[in-house]
Amino acid sequence: MAANLPVLGDGSTHYYHQGPVFLDDPDPEIEEMLRWNPEEDVNVLEKDMGAIKGTNIKDLCDLVGGLNAGEVILVKAEDGLSRSFAYENVYGYSATEGPMVLTWYVDGLGLYPPESYPDTGYSDGMRLVWLADDSTNPFGVNAFGNWDWHEAADPVYYYYYQSGDELYPTTTGLSVKYVSDIHLLTDDPIPPPEADFSSSIPGDLITNGDFETGDFSGWTTENGTTIYTSTYKVGSYSARLMAPPGSPASIEQSVDLTDVDVISYWCKRYAYGELRIYIDDTQVAAYSDALDRQYETLEVSGYSGIKTVKFQSYATGTITNTLYLDEITDFGLGTTGYAPLTIQFVDESQYMEKGTGWEWDIDNDGTTDYTTKNPQHTYTSPGTYSVKLTVTNAGGSDTVVKTDYITVLAPETIDVDATGEIAGWDLTPNSDNVNNTAVDLSITTTASSWDVKVSDTSENPHKGHMSQWVEGTSWVTGGEYLATEMQVKAQSGDSYVGANSSAVILDESDGAGTYDLWFNQTTVPGDVSLTSGVYRVEITFTGSVN
Repeated sequence: MAANLPVLGDGSTHYYHQGPVFLDDPDPEIEEMLRWNPEEDVNVLEKDMGAIKGTNIKDLCDLVGGLNAGEVILVKAEDGLSRSFAYENVYGYSATEGPMVLTWYVDGLGLYPPESYPDTGYSDGMRLVWLADDSTNPFGVNAFGNWDWHEAADPVYYYYYQSGDELYPTTTGLSVKYVSDIHLLTDDPIPPPEADFSSSIPGDLITNGDFETGDFSGWTTENGTTIYTSTYKVGSYSARLMAPPGSPASIEQSVDLTDVDVISYWCKRYAYGELRIYIDDTQVAAYSDALDRQYETLEVSGYSGIKTVKFQSYATGTITNTLYLDEITDFGLGTTGYAPLTIQFVDESQYMEKGTGWEWDIDNDGTTDYTTKNPQHTYTSPGTYSVKLTVTNAGGSDTVVKTDYITVLAPETIDVDATGEIAGWDLTPNSDNVNNTAVDLSITTTASSWDVKVSDTSENPHKGHMSQWVEGTSWVTGGEYLATEMQVKAQSGDSYVGANSSAVILDESDGAGTYDLWFNQTTVPGDVSLTSGVYRVEITFTGSVN
């Protein structure tokens, strides 16, 4: 908001509201005036809203078409509190009452109470504050007095503090904090949508986002968080966050968000509370609706540097709130990558706050592939793909087609012809029937995975597969093969992943992305031994090979 709309408040001038005036008189008319306190000289300095900066509510309304005379806005807080205000107070305010401002910065919230608010900013989220002038009160401060509101608003919008049967007008009760929504209650027809979308490709900054380690490696947890061993999304594990009332459950991880566009996560949740998402200590999203196993996205393109991303289950009632998370993945902007290529699509259509339909045709072949708002799709075949999105709301439909939008590249292949052409190549077993000969073949690559094939002819490969080169192993076994066990294994420095028997090892050596290939064969008596000059190794990289 600060970058795109006028900023009200300078962060040094304090603004005040007025609390209840607890004065009585036998004469009802005199008592009423005492409590409205036109002099604005009671319970004012105690209601310091701080030195604030914020955005005019009027400017926010104008972003979505504005209000017409006679219409109303509803300002809602995340805890359910709401207040209604008339067009006249949003657009026709006087200097005495001042503009209604959604404040997003505060510094030094005064003396009452002194420990409530740190000088670093809000601890209670965005707050609604009136930036009144200093023309009435004897203190010379900018104060939104009770009488200011009496003169400016229709009585239906007055707010009273009630004690027994007594009513005391106050403007502090108008100051909604933890603001989450501003609703325009208008008779204008809903405009038809304007379709648009973006896409992102997966990164590798979030650790253990699929929880397939079977624990919370890479995450910090709070309270009722457990690994759930039923397959809620993919693999064997999901994260389960169970939050009894008053005891939020959360997981968090520090991530460098500099080049991250969105964070995608798979979620299942119930309507007994909220999923709250924080970046550092700031809540950036809250969802209270039930959701049955669906991908959602969090836009984080405005952040840079290392931030703590927290997912929290919060019970808003008397029932434990349980939700499940899986496949938490960071995505950077992009439309090009190697097969298989997973794309996170993000709907950016206008006027879809109450959208009724999304139809994604991810290859523009005339068939709807997804009907969710922000789907993920994995392209397995190389090629160039056009993507079509049709969105619908109560005002109509709109379609956008992005031609040749996704480019899926074929993996690159290196054939190593093992015929003695490479210096040092020797596949003759030693006296222990083990070959430990290193073949010094340096390859520079940004590949994230590869397939390795060992064969006696190019037509008869025996294939081992490894995805994520430092995270796993695959085996090739069977009587027809050239050895009882042949394994593809990764090595980073002196640290191995997997068992000891190896057919091919990728050894990180001379810098990031540069690998030395070397081969050995572990056999037992009776196995067929590899013979120099007749075998071939083929390595297919998923990624760029220089």
